[in-house]
Amino acid sequence: MILTSNQLVSEAKNHIKEISPQSLFKRLGVPVLIDVRESAELEKGMIPHAHPIARGVLNN
Repeated sequence: MILTSNQLVSEAKNHIKEISPQSLFKRLGVPVLIDVRESAELEKGMIPHAHPIARGVLNN
């Protein structure tokens, strides 16, 4: 069966555990992070040491 993009994302989310940046740093030290939020969201606050690359840029 071929999945639609929405179905694929929904299925993937079942296997992904979201954690806070603070929890990530405690587990891994300072990893390489890519912050995929758009500019308006980044204005609310940056993740320390993250590289901002908007999702729209990565999708192209």
